[in-house]
Amino acid sequence: MVENGCLATGETSVTVKPNAELTVTNQNQTTCFGASISNVYITLLYTDNLVTSGDLPAGVTFHSENNGYVISGTPTQAGVFKYYLTASSQDPSCGVTKDSVSIEISPFTEGTVSIS
Repeated sequence: MVENGCLATGETSVTVKPNAELTVTNQNQTTCFGASISNVYITLLYTDNLVTSGDLPAGVTFHSENNGYVISGTPTQAGVFKYYLTASSQDPSCGVTKDSVSIEISPFTEGTVSIS
């Protein structure tokens, strides 16, 4: 930049703020009533802001573990359950990342036993 016929110099710094990243493993499951689900692992990168909504079956919990979160347990309720995850960056202008977990629990069915 030229000012008053002289060359002006200076420094400028640029801060790059990454978007929040959300990784979910084992997020779509189908299992039988009374059988444990495979643990669902949720990890965040570039944020610690996680908002959850939706339903989990009775007997299944969401909790923090190490540097992330885990959904685990043995369902005691049949049905289809959706659990929504939204990770937002520390800077609101960087947006949000969304994902979901789906767990389908087949109802317990009575079998026929024949004794001869």
